Amino acid sequence: MKPLKIAMMSMTHGHTRKYYQTLMDNPKLDWVAVATANEDVKKIFLNSVQGIPCYDSELEMLEAHPEIEAVVLASENSDHLRQMKLCAERGIHVLSMKIPTFDMDEYDEMIKLVDENNLVCQIELEMHYNPVIVRMKELVETELGIKVYGYVPKVEDCIIESRHLGLVLPEEITELLQEVPVH
Repeated sequence: MKPLKIAMMSMTHGHTRKYYQTLMDNPKLDWVAVATANEDVKKIFLNSVQGIPCYDSELEMLEAHPEIEAVVLASENSDHLRQMKLCAERGIHVLSMKIPTFDMDEYDEMIKLVDENNLVCQIELEMHYNPVIVRMKELVETELGIKVYGYVPKVEDCIIESRHLGLVLPEEITELLQEVPVH
């Protein structure tokens, strides 16, 4: 299997730098380029990573690298719909580093873009990095002296099914109260 050709847009999300090492080291990924939101972000990136082309605009990056197969959206929520449109026009899959919008009309438009263009749109949620939980446990116990007995794991028989982009509307969870005992 050939590595997935991936790029990043904006680089303003707080977890962006955590991705650098993964994108550099993972043999299943070929980090092609980045587009930064502004000069400050560009300077931080160029001081952190060498050898990855850095562009001042998303369009410039996409035009220079038609081989890009997927993009990580590392941007403000207000940019996500516009960026998803740029990706959808080119058949580029999307990984959003967070919930992409709080506007339900925008969600509907994103779902439509993904469906009409046969794209994968993955949304990273906080439990994505389980090793962080292990590290947090270590820190709480060593630094605070508080014994940690565990965390709430994924409970298979208590799953809230999600819509295409990971959001469940209140009217879609009517059976939840019947499945989860509330005391």
